[in-house]
Amino acid sequence: MLVQINEANQTIRMVSIPRDLFVNRRKINEYYALYGADYFTRLITDLTGFSIDHTMFVDMLAFVDLIDAMGGVDVTLSTPLVDPTYRTVDAGKEGTLYYEIGTHHLGGIEALRLARSRHTTSDFSRSERQQLIFKAMLAKARSFELGSARSIAGLLKTILTKTDTSFTFSEALSYYYRYQSYSVDRTSVLSTANVLTSPPYILLADCQRMIEEAMRHARPIPDCLDHPHAYTLIPLNDDWDLIRNYIKEVFNG
Repeated sequence: MLVQINEANQTIRMVSIPRDLFVNRRKINEYYALYGADYFTRLITDLTGFSIDHTMFVDMLAFVDLIDAMGGVDVTLSTPLVDPTYRTVDAGKEGTLYYEIGTHHLGGIEALRLARSRHTTSDFSRSERQQLIFKAMLAKARSFELGSARSIAGLLKTILTKTDTSFTFSEALSYYYRYQSYSVDRTSVLSTANVLTSPPYILLADCQRMIEEAMRHARPIPDCLDHPHAYTLIPLNDDWDLIRNYIKEVFNG
């Protein structure tokens, strides 16, 4: 998620980058684990055309702790989320994921479920829900009284110790007081609805079966091993400037 703070307009804008974006023969979500934060940051700068001032990488357990440390967040859904593939256990009772239309007060575990579910929607819809959670966290941060400086400092220390981030404590505190009143006025997700497309792919298992079948019948071996073997996303016409120009329009338009 790329976030821009516009001091002139006192606004915040966000663009989510899908994990399946295929960059230099790898999905983009692999690069942080393989090469670390600095490399990943340079990659995002090259991809988007925007320099990155600060980064924050949050794993699932830290995400739960952060939401709980804030006392939970209120998220409003305009459509229901029903995912029978997502098993839940609450107070010892087993079930599957279901959130109806309306406002829900979510603790860390509940927010994580909302942020992760994608089997009955899409990765793009999941990104939109993650943005809703992000905006809910901003709203909750704004609700803290200025007099509760000790609570705010404690929260920031929790965030910084549970994330891989370039923020120092003093920088994070400065950001909180400078930008807490800013509003999120535009969000977007890079998707097949705007500048991305999904090229054809053949599952590796299917490719292997095709090769075995060809060998059994003495037919030419198919070249499917050279094809992508998973769902991926690339810019339309393989034009990477489309991504840069689209994000520029979101942030500056």
